[in-house]
Amino acid sequence: MATTHLLTYMNDHVAGSRSALELLDHLIDAHPDADSRAFFTTLRADIDADRQALDAAIETLGGGPSRLREAGGWFADRLTRLKLVMDDPAGTGLQYLEALELLALGILGKRSLWRALEVVQPRVAALRGLDLPRLQARAEDQFARVEARRLNTAPVALAA
Repeated sequence: MATTHLLTYMNDHVAGSRSALELLDHLIDAHPDADSRAFFTTLRADIDADRQALDAAIETLGGGPSRLREAGGWFADRLTRLKLVMDDPAGTGLQYLEALELLALGILGKRSLWRALEVVQPRVAALRGLDLPRLQARAEDQFARVEARRLNTAPVALAA
């Protein structure tokens, strides 16, 4: 197994988590209601915990953070926020819907990461410490929470 490819793949997902965490920070700050802030704060903590598990696995494989990919994640977040504002400058709900959709898609990508790692785990001893079924279940739970909120937002955002 090419460890370089594995580390590249995992670091790509670290960059994605960076974008998600940055977007969640923005959503926490942007929402005045306590329920939304609590929702996004809890989700942020969950995604950060998953990222820490991924960082630890990368370190176990002998890798480290990819500064280029980290910068790419930061840059992608800024472009995403700009796109959201351009699509809905008045903030009538489309920004929120699309932000939730981006988070949902990212979480599905993370679940795909955990599934791929589960397939290669028997061949890569350094991955055997990861509880991949638990991480997959966490991703599915995160997706379900975000998707429910996204669908609740859709009628307001799309009928405005």
